[in-house]
Amino acid sequence: MALIHLHFYANKIGRCGNIDVILPQKLNGDTSDNRNTKVLYLLHGAMGDETVWQRMTSVERYAERYGMAVVMPGCEISAYTNMAHGQNYYDYVTEELPELMYAFFGLSPKRENNFIAGASMGANGAVKIGLANPDKYTAIGCFSGGITYRLPPEDTSNIDPVTNRTEYIRYEGRQILGTEEDVLGNARRIAESGGQAPMIYHTIGDEDFILEHAHNSRDFFTSFEGNPFGYIYEELPGKHDWDFWDAALERFMKLIAEK
Repeated sequence: MALIHLHFYANKIGRCGNIDVILPQKLNGDTSDNRNTKVLYLLHGAMGDETVWQRMTSVERYAERYGMAVVMPGCEISAYTNMAHGQNYYDYVTEELPELMYAFFGLSPKRENNFIAGASMGANGAVKIGLANPDKYTAIGCFSGGITYRLPPEDTSNIDPVTNRTEYIRYEGRQILGTEEDVLGNARRIAESGGQAPMIYHTIGDEDFILEHAHNSRDFFTSFEGNPFGYIYEELPGKHDWDFWDAALERFMKLIAEK
């Protein structure tokens, strides 16, 4: 495998972008291109950066084992959102990076070849991005995450008059219904439309401090009739740490490789 440290000007964030990329290494006269290579976008948590997955897990060995490319962007403590007082990291990950990966390395942007996963903040980012862009990702890996962190607004004037929904109406003063931040709404729209839905693999340790949020997320996804997301939930021995995420990453990569 080849490990590439890439620095470039990123238009969406208006600054230098830093990403690490793992690519399958062509040997013995192999002249095939990367158009059919599976690509995993792997998102870090709040305390990490683009290097943390290589430093704390065996991601390169797993990539070699399952024949995948892995793209690991550095996105600060952004929650993978278009920040009110910062950079547009949501647009950066969902729009600019796939274009650059195709331009630089010939990695296909087709849905069937693309997957997204992350741990902690990255887990929530992966779920948000995957559900807002079901046409771009085949599967989502959520390691130690939960999509019900934000509580319903106390001000009932923010209840949507059409849907009578109270969850996630505002986020830092921003109306989010119908946007990428409307995670529950996006999941409902996918399920109700009967359109293509990314598979979701959700795992968490039984000693994790956000276990309640994971249970709420589990109950939400399992409430859909027929399991349109192919939702898999695994609660295993472990904590909110790299020992757990390393094992979770291997399970997810094995899962998507076999599918």
